[in-house]
Amino acid sequence: MRIYNCVDVDTYKPQDKTALRKELGLPQDKKIVACSIKGWPTSNRIIDNYADNNEVFFVAIGFTYIKTPNKNFIAVPYIKEKNILSKYLAATDVFLHPTQGDSFGIIAGEALACGIPVVTWNIDAMPEVVPHKKAGYIAILDDEEDLRRGIEYILSLPKEEYERMSIWSRKWVSDNFSLEKMCEEYMALYAQVLEEKNCSLS
Repeated sequence: MRIYNCVDVDTYKPQDKTALRKELGLPQDKKIVACSIKGWPTSNRIIDNYADNNEVFFVAIGFTYIKTPNKNFIAVPYIKEKNILSKYLAATDVFLHPTQGDSFGIIAGEALACGIPVVTWNIDAMPEVVPHKKAGYIAILDDEEDLRRGIEYILSLPKEEYERMSIWSRKWVSDNFSLEKMCEEYMALYAQVLEEKNCSLS
């Protein structure tokens, strides 16, 4: 039996993007891609590649400084408060997560819980957490061009399709990775172990 970690779906949830962007000082007229410290060298190169694109803005979470010719970005220090992190995630359009290894990928799950599609590599548990083209885009491992195609795929979705993906992503996490789901699976496992133990003693 495989039991996944849980995502705090009460804290990480969809919110009003317009209000959040105003509160956080983020642009209202651009598509926003967030990324964190996982796979940072790759994210930095992706940000560089968008240096001439004024329609896409990047939010680097967990950094106070990044070196890039791209002016359309902000660097946000590490965020301890979950409610603040949830605001930054929910204010964006895509979460970029080029991790080099994740047994679960909790921040990817948190982004999905906020209704934000995730673009990540085909590695470890990521295809299980982020169903391809349902909750985001699973790129060929270490193929940065495919990773960028994933970003463009999400950003170019018609509004209705993006909203369907956003709703599906939130439901996917709530149904499969909530605290309640994890507790149910642990209780089922304990019950199974106790039953097997009783059988072996009889």
